[in-house]
Amino acid sequence: MKNKVLKTLEFYKIINMLLDCSQSIIGKKLIKNAEISTDIIKIKKLLDETDEAYRFIMKHKTPAISNIDDLEEDFKLLEVGRFFTIRKLLEVWKLLNTSRFLKNLISSDDEVEYENIFGLLNSLNVNTQLERDLEVSIISEEEISDDASPELKRIRRTIKSKNDLIRDRLNQLISTSDKLMDNIYTLRDGRYVVPVRSEFKNSFKGIVHDQSASGQTVFIEPMFVVDLNNDLKKLEIDEEKEIERILSEFSNRILEILPELLSNLDIIANIDFIFARGKLAYNMEASKPLINDKGIINLKLARHPLIDKDKVVPIDISLGGNFNTLVITGPNTGGKTVTLKTVGLLTLMTQFGLMIPCFDNSEVAIFTELFADIGDEQSIEQSLSTFSSHMKNIIEIIDNAKENCLVLFDELGSGTDPEEGSGLSISILNYFLEKNIRTIATTHYSQLKMYAMSTENVQNAAMEFDVEKLEPTYKLIIGVSGKSNAFEISKKLGLDESFIINAKKFISNNEISFDKLVSNVDNRRKEYENLIIEQREILDYNKKIKEEYEEKLEKFNIQKEKKIKKLEEYIENSIYETDKFCKETIKDINKAKSKQESVKLRKISEEIFKKTDKINHSRMLKSKNNVNILNEPLMLGEEIKVLSLNENGYVQTLPDKNGNLQVKIGILKVNANISDIIRIEKIIDDSKEKTSYSKTTFIKSDKMYDNKIDVRGFNTEDAIYEIDKFLDDSFIANLNEVTIIHGKGTGILRNNISDFLKRHKLVKSFSFGKINEGGDGATVVKLK
Repeated sequence: MKNKVLKTLEFYKIINMLLDCSQSIIGKKLIKNAEISTDIIKIKKLLDETDEAYRFIMKHKTPAISNIDDLEEDFKLLEVGRFFTIRKLLEVWKLLNTSRFLKNLISSDDEVEYENIFGLLNSLNVNTQLERDLEVSIISEEEISDDASPELKRIRRTIKSKNDLIRDRLNQLISTSDKLMDNIYTLRDGRYVVPVRSEFKNSFKGIVHDQSASGQTVFIEPMFVVDLNNDLKKLEIDEEKEIERILSEFSNRILEILPELLSNLDIIANIDFIFARGKLAYNMEASKPLINDKGIINLKLARHPLIDKDKVVPIDISLGGNFNTLVITGPNTGGKTVTLKTVGLLTLMTQFGLMIPCFDNSEVAIFTELFADIGDEQSIEQSLSTFSSHMKNIIEIIDNAKENCLVLFDELGSGTDPEEGSGLSISILNYFLEKNIRTIATTHYSQLKMYAMSTENVQNAAMEFDVEKLEPTYKLIIGVSGKSNAFEISKKLGLDESFIINAKKFISNNEISFDKLVSNVDNRRKEYENLIIEQREILDYNKKIKEEYEEKLEKFNIQKEKKIKKLEEYIENSIYETDKFCKETIKDINKAKSKQESVKLRKISEEIFKKTDKINHSRMLKSKNNVNILNEPLMLGEEIKVLSLNENGYVQTLPDKNGNLQVKIGILKVNANISDIIRIEKIIDDSKEKTSYSKTTFIKSDKMYDNKIDVRGFNTEDAIYEIDKFLDDSFIANLNEVTIIHGKGTGILRNNISDFLKRHKLVKSFSFGKINEGGDGATVVKLK
């Protein structure tokens, strides 16, 4: 398709909307480079993909796709011996992480429903080991973790030790010397120096590195730290070399799987493109059209996608079935141009793989090319009139249009003498009709209306106008021609009727008869339209009743299945308990050797009846407490009773989607279901005074529900106090791992917390968070 047509029909605005729906740089690049297709097989596949993404978004939501850099050029540099920077390694991690996430986005159970998308996602390559190594090694775009290699950790530990030693020595000097300007030390060119009064610079042993602007202060590196500074400098050089080695090693590992990574880039860009199309369809409330290569267009309740959907009037329009040429008439600002653009724009969108804003089962033809002469084409620079400019476009269309093309004319033949313009327009339409080219033209000329009525394979259409309200309705009616309504409008506005009677004398009888015919047809059309509206209302009502019935039936079946499942569980438990006691009874009967043991047998029988009562009581308790369990979610550490075991325990894991959870009873951890447990307080005898349990008192705290604590902004004393309580509560709740968020700042709070954790009796180990856990702004603590 030519850029001129795309600009005329405002297709680039649709592309901008699509770009807004894309999430990644590589996806946006693919959208910008994509072209409108004329291959019906490819278009069908694109539409199927868009429809799958649309249905996925409707059922779930738009999947998060990382904004991955376009690494293609970086990969080429890698092939010629360059190695990646820390930032580029982080982009590779994002690529691997996104690939793994997307590969698991759709389960094999949904493969059929999302066939095309599943096929793409399933072809993604995953490298969990490299992804994990990068995650451990990279803290940010500019920082490598100590854990990137044992050697790097050793070097940095030594650097820290050396720094501590230098600071200790300098602090001793500061506390004893009276030659310093300030009791501080600082850095110059990466070396530790102290500010010495200028009058003491010759008596102070060391190397001068700098001087203050006033000349009163000289920054001297004391001689006793020169060697230490030299050692520190060497260690920093060793650190840089080790980091370069790590980057080189990662670059070589990436180079080994370069084809897989390039493939992943292409797939993720395509996935982003597909879901952008799906999201745009969701935003537009669009549907997937049927497509054909027979030149048939049948749009139902089609909306122009660039007009507010709450304001635009949907149209029904068809072409290529019973007629190949459509002539649309009607008043100015009645919607003729919008109708033309709607047909053209929706055709372009379909051939780009986009769903379109229209009713289900609308049909769109796939054309090899689309031509449009729309709008005021007057050119001042070329000294061309509106007519001349339009005619220049029309001649170009005549020279290039072939059978499988769509041609759109706005106000064909306008800008010149009406009779000549009408004759020329009919001649042009006849040419395209004979060439079997699908054509839609708007006009004011009565001759074109008569041409459409009298010519085979040509159809009239009109934009409806409400004479009573003196405003267009923007509805398109195919099969009738529009009227100018000049006489009716003038009369409505108050023009004396004598002027209208006199004006009709100057109009030919043929035109008057034609207008009467149009009016009669229009009146009859309105009658049928009202009948259709009534029928549609009846159908909609019946459809609503059917949907309500199906919804109620579905709810009934779900409730029935739940009740059957509960009944089955109860029967199974009852059978188990009864079978167990029956076996015990039979065993005791076999052991009975005398009548004296009949008393014992009678007691056993009584036990059986008691057990039966107990089972029934448990069932009642389940029924009684089930609503409470569902309405009030369980909490970690909460004390509950497992009915089937008749034992109390503590919640270790929250229920999953099937209601299964883990309970700690004594030293044992057992699996249970939420239907088999009740809260302790719910089984306390109402006649007795309710007691409080010290074990569950702490559970009321909000901290019990979260494995994180945030102490940013606290002073050290308050932070340590809060963390100490938090660790105690977490240990009682049997949490294995918690996170302390302290921020980076100056590092003082972080270091004090680390010192506190080293001494804490409940702490097994601790380390700074990973990239996705806050880095060194958070500390992850493992409890004993």
